[in-house]
Amino acid sequence: MNFSIVIPYKDNSPRFLKYCIESLENQIYQDFEVIFIHNQSTFLVSYLEQSNLNYRIIEDSSETIPNFRNIGIRASAGEYVLFMDADDFLHPNALIYAKQMIDENRDSVDVFKLRITKIDLDKASALRLEKKPFYRSNTLNNLSKWLDDKNLQTTNENEVIEDLFNYDVISHNFSTFTAEQYFAKLSYHLKAHSFIIRRDFLLENELFFDTKNDLYADIPFLVHLYSIVDVIQQTSTKLYYKSIHNDPINEPSASQIEREDRQLKRVQAFNEAVQISDNDIITKKVKNAAKNYYLYKVVTNDSFKVSFEDILPIYQELYQLLQIESEPISIKKRHKPEIDSIQSGNFKTAYRLSRSRVIVYNALRFMSPKKKRYRQKSIQKNIFSKLPIKNQTILYESFLGRNYSDSPKALFNYLLQEEPDKWKHVWILNDKELVEKSPEFQRSNVKVITRFSWQYFYYVTIAKYFILNMRQPNYLEKKQDQVILSTWHGTPLKHLVFDMDNVTSANKNYKKIFYEQSRKWDYLIADNKYSEDH
Repeated sequence: MNFSIVIPYKDNSPRFLKYCIESLENQIYQDFEVIFIHNQSTFLVSYLEQSNLNYRIIEDSSETIPNFRNIGIRASAGEYVLFMDADDFLHPNALIYAKQMIDENRDSVDVFKLRITKIDLDKASALRLEKKPFYRSNTLNNLSKWLDDKNLQTTNENEVIEDLFNYDVISHNFSTFTAEQYFAKLSYHLKAHSFIIRRDFLLENELFFDTKNDLYADIPFLVHLYSIVDVIQQTSTKLYYKSIHNDPINEPSASQIEREDRQLKRVQAFNEAVQISDNDIITKKVKNAAKNYYLYKVVTNDSFKVSFEDILPIYQELYQLLQIESEPISIKKRHKPEIDSIQSGNFKTAYRLSRSRVIVYNALRFMSPKKKRYRQKSIQKNIFSKLPIKNQTILYESFLGRNYSDSPKALFNYLLQEEPDKWKHVWILNDKELVEKSPEFQRSNVKVITRFSWQYFYYVTIAKYFILNMRQPNYLEKKQDQVILSTWHGTPLKHLVFDMDNVTSANKNYKKIFYEQSRKWDYLIADNKYSEDH
């Protein structure tokens, strides 16, 4: 058997698991087994009962991905082990392509890799995007029609495509990378998925995942691997599809699950990696990666400024890491005092220097002529949010300030009629000429402001009530005693937000942002029974 595909599964994202299994069922090359390692997943077991895969299921109570993978390595029967995540999928030609690459270098190379592409679409949509010859999702159908037209007899179009690879009719180009290039050239170079490694090589070198670090065990595993192999070959074509979860609320990926120890775990993984690396080039690259992670991720995170004690364990890990000898790492002049302080064990000095740098950076951003919006956000958050609520002030917005219309207009006119002098009404309108002849806007208790003006950020913070028919910017600070009434607009006759598999016309974080925005609404109007039910 050529391949053992090791897939850990933690009973989440069943939709993505289906994509994964379907992609394996549809492989042109079928000489492989799949080993699923899980913890009491009834869905996995029941779904596989309908599958024609050559699979095994191993149940383990540890619940950690590193341990699942170690079990998979030991249980594998194939000559090569391919690591996959349960929410990813392969192109139908992935394994036959990989086989050709391996066959050309079987005696000289132990580690191979499928090139990765990130995708936030469903499997069918993702495969339709691939335009290369013999890589389209309708290849088999077109090939079958061609054979029929030519009166060529075949019982299996898959065998024909496999032969086209075997006789080198279809190219299977690949690139060979050395240690100097691993970090720069290999896709997802600190993630184990898509790596194809000779099983005996794993066992002979005792290459297993560290089970103490459940978040980032891939880092020391791969650094150990990089330190003992001369070359790694990677396919030129992107055949491994990394699913980007666009619904982190209901279907979060492992990296989207909030963990307070996430930053510490990553730095610990870097530290463990340099401890086991015996390749000076790799050691230097890991130290550089850890240094950059501290400077650009740890220091800029909101949690960094909370307390020194919370960051101290990270400093201790970095200190150990920086003591490991290697070629000098590159440090910009403005960052050198911080890194030197960590390396010498002066953690409080490093903390003070890093905090000061971030404060200066934010101040420079604030003063930049091009950063007006940043200034407005900062002042709204830090100054306007401290002002008292004006209980008799109502803010209105219709279609992002483009119109004077819809339910906000109806509510506004009703209040003017029933309680003409009780409220101060503030309308967000980008074009004041829309209402300059409207009698209601001649009243002294009615005011018009422009969206994203300074007045906008002021009133959106101090108004007791905010009535709108679309979404408010997610970054706006909302006070506890403010009330947001969303009137929405129209009737939901199409898929919205969490009913959408693909979000192609919006921010990739669209679902997460929508969720956070809607949690700030106090009330939502349903304009008919159909809408109410939905």
